[in-house]
Amino acid sequence: MCGRIMDAEGKTNDKLCHALVGEHQIHVPLGQISDAEIKIAVVHHPFDWLAEFDCNRVENRLEKTCNFILHGHQHKPQVKVIHSTYGDPIVIPAGASYDRRLPTDPRYANAYNFVHLDCDNTGKGVVFLRRWSEQRTEWIGDEDSIKGGKFEFDLVRKNQRKDISIPFVIAAMTKSEATELDTMVNEDIQGLYKNFKNDLHSYDIMDWKSCYSDLRRDWEPYIYKGRPINAIITETIQYINKYRYINGETNCPKIQWVDSSQDFFEGEKGPETKSLFCENGGILIVDSISLFHPAILERLTQSEALKNESVAVLVLSPINFGMLPPNLLIRDLMEKQLHTIIDSNGKESNLGCFNEKVIRDMRGFRISLR
Repeated sequence: MCGRIMDAEGKTNDKLCHALVGEHQIHVPLGQISDAEIKIAVVHHPFDWLAEFDCNRVENRLEKTCNFILHGHQHKPQVKVIHSTYGDPIVIPAGASYDRRLPTDPRYANAYNFVHLDCDNTGKGVVFLRRWSEQRTEWIGDEDSIKGGKFEFDLVRKNQRKDISIPFVIAAMTKSEATELDTMVNEDIQGLYKNFKNDLHSYDIMDWKSCYSDLRRDWEPYIYKGRPINAIITETIQYINKYRYINGETNCPKIQWVDSSQDFFEGEKGPETKSLFCENGGILIVDSISLFHPAILERLTQSEALKNESVAVLVLSPINFGMLPPNLLIRDLMEKQLHTIIDSNGKESNLGCFNEKVIRDMRGFRISLR
């Protein structure tokens, strides 16, 4: 869709440099095709028909992201290979699909084109330009635009970088390990374990053992009960990839995660996997309750993963800190006292759903700033 500017009298202004596309119309679709190997943008107006502020954003983004940009309106069949700081797209303006049988200007003869790509072998492409010949009453190669009626080009791939695989180790008990936990806790921390369970009961957390499964990747963190950790990780990675793409990082490699949990803890490749994880880094997600199981604790302490600065460690608690009684009081206070505030212009505005309200301690605040 193309926005059209209306003058003071309510009449549409279709003059040069007055049309609008709008960033939203390109950001959302480009995010949806971020995995595509060949990306094609189709617009009616050429970029110089857009308002200057819109042209700069739309043209630069499409040139940076797309392999082909097709447009019409001018009815001048040609091919442009752009090589710029923004990108290397092939721009193909369309001829007139039907103006009149005999054009008043031979440059605007009825014309069309089609493109052949050899993606697998040569990496080259050909644009075949065709025009209507009234004398021969048939479509012929457009020799007036280019000799032979065809234009050859090299295809520039936009996604040449390989994906980045990040190993994840999920340090959570299996269902069988959770079932035996009460009898497996080391003697020197049994008192700590008893106090921990009592604290969980005080927050009505009684059925925490039901969160564990046969596979560590299927463990459901208590505060996200019903959602396995592998689904949470996948959703988060997808969000990060999409966010980076929408913000212009189109040539950055995509992130994907690899579950190394089973091999890390009990697989045949255990020692080797632990060594690679410790040397190369990754993300270690630790279930706090599982730290009471001696097998989990021993594997972690022996692996030396915690000594590697390239290993990010995330410890998940079954307790939602935002639901602690003092924090609930603070949240209630914020809702009541900060619901209506005065902005910089002296006008009232609401602290609504678009304002993120997070209660955390200074340690969490410092981590978030990193």
